[in-house]
Amino acid sequence: MSMADVDHLLHTATRAADVLKEQLREIAGDDLDVIRDTLEGEIDLRGLISWAAEKNVEDAALVAGLTDTLKRLKERQDRIEKRIGMRRVAILAAMASGEIKSIETPAGTITRKAVPPSVLILDEAAIPSDFWKPSDPKLDKKAVGEALKAGREVPGAMMSNGGETIQIKV
Repeated sequence: MSMADVDHLLHTATRAADVLKEQLREIAGDDLDVIRDTLEGEIDLRGLISWAAEKNVEDAALVAGLTDTLKRLKERQDRIEKRIGMRRVAILAAMASGEIKSIETPAGTITRKAVPPSVLILDEAAIPSDFWKPSDPKLDKKAVGEALKAGREVPGAMMSNGGETIQIKV
């Protein structure tokens, strides 16, 4: 049975229970035990509610798993982007050292080019409020990395020397 079928059954059962409840109130008054017992005998409302609750628990587990998976994929994406940036710096340094302006490779033509001037913030507190966007503060590691790669000194940050590791795939 699909989720849409169960949703429809639950909705239909709820409507039927409301109609039956009103009819029973005319007969039994406010005797909740009679109403509840009759509803349970006519409609498996508790079973449908229980089934829907179980599906919500299953879906919540899927959401938790997806959240974890997405977090790990985002971390992997960040590592790969960092690797790309480090290679770009190494390529630029090698080309500058060898005084190579342009080189054709199977990956494409690589050309050294001048970068236009960019904004440097010297004193954030002095910048007028109309240049600010409201947001939660979050460190932009990519910007810090790019600044370091460009030779800019960033207090509290530095580039690593890389390292060595092993990988065991099962």
